[in-house]
Amino acid sequence: MRLLLIFLLTTCFVPFAFAEVWYWQDAQGQMHFSQTQRSDKWQLLMRSAGGSEMPARFRIKTADTTQEVATALVHRPQLPTKTQTTPAPSISHRNHLAKLVNQAATRYQLPQKLLQAVIEVESSWQHKAVSRAGAMGLMQLMPATAKRFNVKNPFDPKANIDAGSRYLKMLLNEFRSPRLALAAYNAGENAVRRYNGIPPYPETQRYVKKIMALYTHEFSG
Repeated sequence: MRLLLIFLLTTCFVPFAFAEVWYWQDAQGQMHFSQTQRSDKWQLLMRSAGGSEMPARFRIKTADTTQEVATALVHRPQLPTKTQTTPAPSISHRNHLAKLVNQAATRYQLPQKLLQAVIEVESSWQHKAVSRAGAMGLMQLMPATAKRFNVKNPFDPKANIDAGSRYLKMLLNEFRSPRLALAAYNAGENAVRRYNGIPPYPETQRYVKKIMALYTHEFSG
């Protein structure tokens, strides 16, 4: 994620000084940037310490200063994956969720254990989980993804699992590889297409490894 932001900042911004930079990632993985927050889904990337201009080290005027912005982004503290969660689900609720996963796996011809691994990593089976980036529910649907699959309530376990499973199946059909499909689920389809493989984003690489480990080991018994 950070490397994608660096790439876009260093290639898409024209020379000027600014006070804030906001960004939003759509369902296809395309990053959008603005100097203003256009809606609630836009996340703040950078803000000046005070006044109308960014500190000198953050101003984008030349290739040298864009590199300084990139350096600053690399050393930004890692944001937590989930900022709003609910207590761990009860055994009965977990069993209910397991049935929904089984139904979705059958409906979309997906490995049930793969769906279980995705949900474990994405939300720890917390159907009301919300990430700082705005991803929601068991399979952490972004608002654009929820809209794309006509999900009215992303916190409804059945609707969330159904949409997330459909999306994952679509990615598997395109990329023909669980690893690439997972990378696209995390970083966006365009990122995987651009790099013709798993993008060189540490977050995405950790994500794929963690899910594949769960899929092939913990859930294989």
